[in-house]
Amino acid sequence: MGGVDLNLEESEEIVSKWRNEYGRIASGWRTCHDALNSIYYGHEGIAIDPWGLCKTAKGGIKTPLGMIRYPDLRQETNEDTNHVEWVYGRGRKKARIYAGKITENIVQHLAREALADMMLKINERYQITHTVHDEVILVVPKAEAEDALEFMQNIMLGGVSWWPELITSSEGDIASDYGSAK
Repeated sequence: MGGVDLNLEESEEIVSKWRNEYGRIASGWRTCHDALNSIYYGHEGIAIDPWGLCKTAKGGIKTPLGMIRYPDLRQETNEDTNHVEWVYGRGRKKARIYAGKITENIVQHLAREALADMMLKINERYQITHTVHDEVILVVPKAEAEDALEFMQNIMLGGVSWWPELITSSEGDIASDYGSAK
């Protein structure tokens, strides 16, 4: 990666230093890994995050506005590595699941839910033309562009009611076409 050659010992040292420096992230990964056991054994309601927003549930993780599902969660031995790992799904839908991926799933799920809440508020005043990942795009008359941008930014700064500790922000631009607003 990146043209840097490292031996196994050097790689392990870098990983160890990073995990020591960012211990709370590594601790979060351990919590997510432990959640797999809880989901598998049916231990419901165990908080995964510090706010208690995400909890273990039958078949996945319960969030304030929905579920992250891991159907048919189980452990299997990887034939290539001979290590036991968590998987879910069957056939072509079978996927490996691990702590970092659960963290990613939670972050993406909560971000999508927060953005969806904000979009509902924006849509009360302006029709949303398009979205791209975490971008909300409006087409408004030129004379209204500044007000529309300010309105959207205020909504984005307001956060969401179901996670009052979440600090949100946004960036925006006004342009005659999407590419110029980037």
